[in-house]
Amino acid sequence: MFEKKYTVHVISHTHWDREWYRTQQQFRMSLVRTVDTVLEYIRDNPGFRCFLLDGQSILIDDYLAVRPEKREEIRNCVAERRLFIGPWYTQPDEFLVSAESLIRNLQLGIRTARSYGRTMRLGWIPDTFGHISQLPQILNEFGIRAAALTRGIGNELPEPRIEFLWRSPDGSEVLVLHQMQGYFSAGLLAFPFFWGDVSNIAPSAKRAAERVSQLLDSLKQAASGPNLVLWNGADHMPPEPGIAETIDELNDISRDYHFVHSDVETLAEAVRASDPELPVVKGELRGSRYHPLLYSILSTRTYLKQRNSRIQRLLERYAEPISALASIVPPQDLSPGAVARYRYPAAELREAWKLLLQNHGHDSIGGCSIDQVHREMITRFDQSEQIASRIAFESLKHLSEVLDTSWAPNDAPMCVCFNPVDRPTRRVVQHEFRLARPLAEPVVALDHDGNAWPAQLLSCEQHSHGWLDRDTTVAGCIGNLPWWQEVLKRMDELDIADFELETSATTDLVLRIYLSDYGGIETGVLGRLAEALQLHDRSARVALRASYVHHKIAFAAPLDAVSYTAYAIVSSREKADPAVVSAMTDTVAVQSRNATHSLLFSGGVIDVEAGGSLRLTTPSGTVYTGLGQIVDQGDGGDTYDFSPVGPERALVLEDEVVVDVLQAGPVKACLEVRYESRLPAWLEAERDRRSLATVNLPVRMQVSVEAGSEVVRIRTAIGNTVSDHRMRAVFPCLPADAPRAPGGSEPTLWVDSPFSIQRRELSPQGVEDWEQKPSSIQPHLSWVGLGDESSAVAVVADGLHEHEIIDTPTGKACALTLLRSVGWLSRGDLSSREGQAGPMIATPEAQCIGDGAFEYAFRVFQSEHELRQNVQSLTDTFVVPLTVATENTPERRAEEARKATTAYDRRQCSYISLHDTGFILTACTKAANAHDLMVVRFFNSRDERVTERLQLAPFITGCNRAHLSEDPIERLRIEEGSVSVTAEPFQIVTLLLRHARR
Repeated sequence: MFEKKYTVHVISHTHWDREWYRTQQQFRMSLVRTVDTVLEYIRDNPGFRCFLLDGQSILIDDYLAVRPEKREEIRNCVAERRLFIGPWYTQPDEFLVSAESLIRNLQLGIRTARSYGRTMRLGWIPDTFGHISQLPQILNEFGIRAAALTRGIGNELPEPRIEFLWRSPDGSEVLVLHQMQGYFSAGLLAFPFFWGDVSNIAPSAKRAAERVSQLLDSLKQAASGPNLVLWNGADHMPPEPGIAETIDELNDISRDYHFVHSDVETLAEAVRASDPELPVVKGELRGSRYHPLLYSILSTRTYLKQRNSRIQRLLERYAEPISALASIVPPQDLSPGAVARYRYPAAELREAWKLLLQNHGHDSIGGCSIDQVHREMITRFDQSEQIASRIAFESLKHLSEVLDTSWAPNDAPMCVCFNPVDRPTRRVVQHEFRLARPLAEPVVALDHDGNAWPAQLLSCEQHSHGWLDRDTTVAGCIGNLPWWQEVLKRMDELDIADFELETSATTDLVLRIYLSDYGGIETGVLGRLAEALQLHDRSARVALRASYVHHKIAFAAPLDAVSYTAYAIVSSREKADPAVVSAMTDTVAVQSRNATHSLLFSGGVIDVEAGGSLRLTTPSGTVYTGLGQIVDQGDGGDTYDFSPVGPERALVLEDEVVVDVLQAGPVKACLEVRYESRLPAWLEAERDRRSLATVNLPVRMQVSVEAGSEVVRIRTAIGNTVSDHRMRAVFPCLPADAPRAPGGSEPTLWVDSPFSIQRRELSPQGVEDWEQKPSSIQPHLSWVGLGDESSAVAVVADGLHEHEIIDTPTGKACALTLLRSVGWLSRGDLSSREGQAGPMIATPEAQCIGDGAFEYAFRVFQSEHELRQNVQSLTDTFVVPLTVATENTPERRAEEARKATTAYDRRQCSYISLHDTGFILTACTKAANAHDLMVVRFFNSRDERVTERLQLAPFITGCNRAHLSEDPIERLRIEEGSVSVTAEPFQIVTLLLRHARR
């Protein structure tokens, strides 16, 4: 016998897009049959060693919802390493979801897989559209040291390799099993095609030998040692019939290769055991050398990305931290009743995350599925948002009940504000509340130290309450008043604050009831009303009319980090000591001259240009022009890739730009810019030119600035009437009069990515032989910055993840994609990609016809260095304080005063505070497996080691550093209320915090 040179690991698997060109339920019918077949093979064929179920634990949940009787059989197969599941819950797109979403995906996926026996210890990511630089660190933190992937490799490797080491910026590494020929390369080895129904075709060992010979000849040249791999699977495919017998036959006829039915964990161990010299790859993987990357999924159906961004923020920055804080407020500061009323909503939060993560599959959040799939995603978004928003509201309401507000005037409405930002800051707080009668201007916000912060009344509108309006009798009123009050509280969170009772010519009595958010501003109002009614005949007719006044205000005040505090809204500065009224030197205003309007703010002056773009003049006199100019271009592509048709042009204005003042300061100032453009209505049938027919496309842009901020915010509403096109907002990165030195250095591009700040090349790598030619279209998580040593512009976007650096007459500019309209899931006639990326199915809803709104912002810096030092403020641009109205009864204030203790300041609480050292907070929540511990997570956003002292709340008694899996690493010493933490460049840090027991 001779020793064979290579071991060939045959990995049987399926790649399962949970929803794509069919809906989730339609694919689930196939999933049930597939898993039934897998279990049958495992049960009846000892030679069929194992099967990999695409690394997504949710697939088992989906299967068992239909086959619950198979639970124990599944558990046995998983525990015996015959069926490999996890570690993901769903297989996400890594660039379109938040850093914390990736962590929760792995936490939930591992937890689900372990409930069925064990989790696979390999990062299985075969089909996602590129990979973030921090994925090795994330996987390592969960004890995973290897990964398998298909897409994303460019010129990182000088020559083809099927194994390499991939290193994150902090030094973490994983062994990558590169599916260079595709995760489907050895699908249906013994059959005429790699994908399809082979139920009526007999397997052929000869055919398998021919396929294997071709595959292995190429793999040997790219291998680092004696281990080769055949990826025996494809999309939505069951195990190959007779694969165990085919492997036996291949072993009988092969001289050089020993074939084994293997698994990815065994393969990774075998590669490491051979001790090969492996090349090291660093950073993001966004190349398309071997497989198409499908660049434009970043901007397909942007309404999905926008919705996802907002719900992620709602969960991560509001629902989780507020509910966690509500559950750990120290015992000496809670009344027994309040303790009994609050229960940490662990199950509810988990359900909200599950619903959201089900939308994170790469074909789901990428927008590259059939229309029905994305309609069903909206329902999941709705449900997740409903749960998260209710948790945030109820938790903050609970905190409002334990705050000491005895310092406030008795007749002042109160608001409790939660600030999710991780360091002390000055933010504009917007608060909405309902009162019995309108507040008189001017308005101030009074804090517990007696400081009065100027406020701006944004709106004040009276509303009738139709449910309570009715014609009844005195007896009916007296009998129903207690019930009406209870209904108002429970259904509308309103209370009866005041009333007027008068006679009428058309009925005996008119009873006007005035409602408010603030119960019992005048004590005994219900009793007084009953007494007034009893002075009249019980059968007298009563016309009942109820109303309230809805107020919206804004005020700018200093806020502690991750904190909650109360403010009293006072209708006159006379209610506050004039000596402590806080002067605001950084207010905003509108300057109007000759029918033109300018915004004045701490960042300079904003003017509207003739084409609808913006001109910024900084305090130093530097001028930036063309900011936010909207441009349009025809798109002959599909849901995967943009394909240009015709030149990109600025919108042609049919009428002059109309500019109106919506808010004039001093806290917020806003201009509305309106215009219409006529654009080609569609592509011609040949798809190589746009139509001669045109339609009107209206644009309404609100440009706003806030006190204390240099950020210019833009909300652009577009009534899309056009098919097959792309609309972008362009931001030049250099001043209009900046000198252009010949041969001068190019500006530097920075973007944020999950747990990272990336420096990228401005232009794609120049290659001709890639599977898909590279594109300059690039992703960002929430912002992109472009600049040099003398100036820089950062563009921040809410759920708009695609940008491109383009050349303009004044230099480089960032083009932010707002909207892309296409009508096909996939096409084969694109100039940006050869061949199909999926089935050719019409997707008319991907045209995004109708009204859409896009929120983004920009800020100018003096240099790229200043930009890099302020990345945290960019990340938090759309993170704003959350407020709720709270009760304000004299009895409660007197009770609060009696219960006040010196052990803890009950007027406010700051949980954890960072400084400007580069740490960025990503999570503040309860531990998944130990609800008596709090998890705080952040990452070092700088490319150098950083040490910082984190200030902690006084009731935190213990601190452990931990992995992302929440397994402790080391105990950290708390000294004088703070803890010292050191982080390597771009290292993720998780802390477990313990609190004083209740």
